[in-house]
Amino acid sequence: LCSKLIATQRAIQEWNKQSFGNVFDVVREAKTAVRRVELEMESNGYEKAQAGLNKAQVELSHALLIEEQLWSQKA
Repeated sequence: LCSKLIATQRAIQEWNKQSFGNVFDVVREAKTAVRRVELEMESNGYEKAQAGLNKAQVELSHALLIEEQLWSQKA
């Protein structure tokens, strides 16, 4: 039973990595995207970059939510 549980845990971990990737990398990339769009807003004007900023912020919020769920499961 123990070896089956360990095999199941490994399979779930592999599936998680394939489905969602490294959550911490996703969060870091989303933060970088928000910063990049904010800098673009400063140089190109507010209206042009607003849609990009909204998208980047939504992606960051989603990534942070997944990260938070990961940490709550580990606790």
